[in-house]
Amino acid sequence: MRKFLKKILPYPIRHLYYLIKVFRIKFIKWIPTYNEDELITGHNSDFMKDEWFMKCYNSAVNEGLSISDKIHWRAHVICWAALRGGY
Repeated sequence: MRKFLKKILPYPIRHLYYLIKVFRIKFIKWIPTYNEDELITGHNSDFMKDEWFMKCYNSAVNEGLSISDKIHWRAHVICWAALRGGY
């Protein structure tokens, strides 16, 4: 059955089918707090409210230094790593 589904259904629908059948999820009761860059989460996304981060991100987008204006999570992870790294 799984091989058959892989062939006929696109990934998001297969994934939803798997969640419903395996975990018996009937209804998703959370509202996503972040839904960009193919990442959806209902967890803490306070980095989107951080004034320093948003100011830096928006200035980079305005200068054309970003490949897209919808990659907040990737930029946040890079900033986090840079602030905690030894380089």
